[in-house]
Amino acid sequence: MEKIIIGILIAAAVAAIILILITAKRNRDLKDSGVETDAVVTRIWENTSTDPDTLVTTTDYVYFVTYRTDDGDTVEARLASGKSVETYKDQEFWYGDLHEGSVVRIKYLPSKPKYVIRIMDGVE
Repeated sequence: MEKIIIGILIAAAVAAIILILITAKRNRDLKDSGVETDAVVTRIWENTSTDPDTLVTTTDYVYFVTYRTDDGDTVEARLASGKSVETYKDQEFWYGDLHEGSVVRIKYLPSKPKYVIRIMDGVE
């Protein structure tokens, strides 16, 4: 039984490492090769949860944007990771001020247009 548990833990660790590497590559590609454009927030998913021990309530938001590629295609993509605050280069950026219809500056990958990041007020 211990060998099975150890095998599962190793498999989970390998999967986590692979996911981290894929995400890092995507973010590097977006930074290096991403195309800048404006996007409009079209949908917002909200998830509120309360920690039963501390009774602290947290609301996470997931933002979806729609934008037009240089080829003229319209794409809807997930913008944020679900956090209401993101830290980028030691600066905090609140997503809570975004609402449906907000215009944001993004970078996208032409080869994978669903991969987008928000350009943080000129910080790169």
